[in-house]
Amino acid sequence: MAVSDFDLPQLSEFPELVLTSLMENGLVRREMEGYNHGRLQEIVDETDQLNDGQRVIYDQIVESIDGPELGKKLFF
Repeated sequence: MAVSDFDLPQLSEFPELVLTSLMENGLVRREMEGYNHGRLQEIVDETDQLNDGQRVIYDQIVESIDGPELGKKLFF
């Protein structure tokens, strides 16, 4: 029997709780604060300039990250 066999709430149902918990972790907080959020937004805004091949890969990665599928994910 696995945990998934029980009708338990999922963490995705409580995004604020997850974020608060993560930000209380010093290692995670330093990692999150270390990014230039303005530059990251610029990169997201430039996705319309990707060529077809780049767009396919970008969409696959974003879908994998945002998707509900379980399992380890590794990107190079």
